[in-house]
Amino acid sequence: MRWLADFFGEVCGFFSYLLSDGLFGIFIAVVFAVIIIIVVVLAVCGIYWTADHAYRDVELGVGWVVRHDYSPPSTSMVRVGRVRIPQHHQATYSLLISVDGGSGWLSVIEDAYRTLRDGDIVNVKYDVGRLSGDVNVRDIMRK
Repeated sequence: MRWLADFFGEVCGFFSYLLSDGLFGIFIAVVFAVIIIIVVVLAVCGIYWTADHAYRDVELGVGWVVRHDYSPPSTSMVRVGRVRIPQHHQATYSLLISVDGGSGWLSVIEDAYRTLRDGDIVNVKYDVGRLSGDVNVRDIMRK
């Protein structure tokens, strides 16, 4: 653990040097601090998601369709250098499936979206997060 104390000592020394270097040094210290915070938050979120959902056994259960959600196709403009290029986004069809005391969204094809109605009972492949308890719906089969 001595190496960790040495590392933090070096980082603190670096920041104290930057902070004593005037306005530009303060700006660089703030930028470095923000970058370090972002990297730490992304690492913690990645570790949490992995611990929550990775290598979970898929369960088979009975669920029902709670809600439908449709996002129409759209086009947005993306700037590449000085040129604006259109980027097309296809329509998305999603169903909110309730199973095992929780619910989760599942993207489906248009045919499943149109044939399934709210309240329909379906067989569901899903897993439940270890830490969060969130239901992750993986697939549905018509009952």
